[in-house]
Amino acid sequence: MSANTEVVVIGAGYAGILAARLLSAQRGIHVTIVNPRTSFVERIRLHQVAASTGAAEHSLEDAFDPEHATAIMGTAREIDAARALVHVQSVEGEQRVPYDYLVYAPGSATVMDAVPGAREHAFGLLGPDDALRASAALEAAVRRGGDVTISGGGLTAIETAAEIAERYPALRVSLLSASALGGPLSPEAVEYVRGALLRLGVQVREHVRVAQFAEDTIRLDDGAVAPSDASLFFGGFAGPELARASGLETNSKNQLIVDATLRSARYPNILGAGDAAVTESVHAADGMGCKYALQSGRYVATAIADAVGGRATPPFECRDTVFCVSLGRRDAVLDLRTADGRPRGTIATGEPAVFGKELVSRFARVTALPDTSAWHGARQLPDQEAV
Repeated sequence: MSANTEVVVIGAGYAGILAARLLSAQRGIHVTIVNPRTSFVERIRLHQVAASTGAAEHSLEDAFDPEHATAIMGTAREIDAARALVHVQSVEGEQRVPYDYLVYAPGSATVMDAVPGAREHAFGLLGPDDALRASAALEAAVRRGGDVTISGGGLTAIETAAEIAERYPALRVSLLSASALGGPLSPEAVEYVRGALLRLGVQVREHVRVAQFAEDTIRLDDGAVAPSDASLFFGGFAGPELARASGLETNSKNQLIVDATLRSARYPNILGAGDAAVTESVHAADGMGCKYALQSGRYVATAIADAVGGRATPPFECRDTVFCVSLGRRDAVLDLRTADGRPRGTIATGEPAVFGKELVSRFARVTALPDTSAWHGARQLPDQEAV
């Protein structure tokens, strides 16, 4: 390996942090990771932060061997792919960071401008700060015995509605879905989710769209106005504008378009991982979430190490044999899948599912960011598959 291979990783989510950690352990590779925060955020626990039932941030202080990795607290403003430079606005000012390989993994966020008033009057759980603001709003709503609305019918919305309803039984919680409830879940799992939400007192309304958010109300697309002391919005996700604004090929959701080896077609030294990249070789339902992020993060690390070492890397394959959905702290559903992602028609529920969901969540965290207090030189990329 060359002693001068520079890898820049944009983003310290599940995909970025795992790729950076694995690459920084390789001899001859130096990693620079660019992230706005000095922490790794477990996005799959932000609904717990909002409901005051859990935490989601972990320090990056001991995540890397300082001899082989540099962390820049800042935001990537532009990728100059022709010159292989990343323009970063950091706490120390503007920097130009060169790279031999770039891992594009800035993640995604709820599109808050999709509905009028959402950015001003709703919470999208965009990160720990937004989740903490949502938590304060929920506490205030509890004191008034008020109403909470969750707009969205996907897994994040379901988990958030259940978490809040269980934590605050005095609140009137409504889940409003513009389409059928459950997104990629099997019919068996959706049926169980409906029953669990009913038991928690959540009013579920499907094929209902929020047209506008206001300070203490929401207006539906049929003109009806409903009270809402705290509103949460999960109306679809998109990547940041960075790739598109930098002239890279993106789709309508601002995701970097990559091939079956997760490389940009025009710039093969740019690899995309996690929510901010998309490839036709992976089914759309599999291309979001921590399990996909970890697998793609591990893959791009392997691909870069292989390229530096003169080895070929087979195309990326994503394996996901279960959807895990928490329904508060005492219930969950595991929706089992075949090896090619099709529903088995088999689910696990109750305490076994709670244990399974928590096991997957903890394994995702320690896969991305294991507890590390000492470094012992270069290590080989692990052979085991991430979740």
